[in-house]
Amino acid sequence: MWFENLKLSSQDNGVVKFSGQLRGEGPLAWTAELMAPDTSRTAVYAAFGGRHRKLQLTLGCIGELERICTAGIGEIQLRLASHRFYAADLRETIRLGLIGGGEDLAGAEALMRFNFDQQPLATHLQLAADLLSAAVAGVEPEGNGVTEGRSDAPATSPSGTAPAA
Repeated sequence: MWFENLKLSSQDNGVVKFSGQLRGEGPLAWTAELMAPDTSRTAVYAAFGGRHRKLQLTLGCIGELERICTAGIGEIQLRLASHRFYAADLRETIRLGLIGGGEDLAGAEALMRFNFDQQPLATHLQLAADLLSAAVAGVEPEGNGVTEGRSDAPATSPSGTAPAA
């Protein structure tokens, strides 16, 4: 099928309306609903700066992290795991994770100045490692039924009374 005179007629809240016509046919109009990509498999939710926040290394953030740290994401992950990391490996992973999670550039930098720069590097090692791991291998999404309601308690507990005979 070939379309002619394809036009975007309007866009509102993820719903896009097109108009045009098939070659040799009359005018057509149709609507498409654009869905945001599901990024829940790479998002980390953690306390940072006094609040529970979403942090995520998007593909663009990963590219920026690799450029700043002059290493690929796997190399940065290995440096953290072997405690051969640079301060920028930790700081930039978390800063870019805040940005990828929805924080604006100025807000992310302010959070880093007051909550990262004033503390020992080891304080933030686990969060940076979690962000890198989520970007590479993914995580279970929060509240998806698989992790929701999960308990460390044994499936059954010993009874306080003897079984009836």
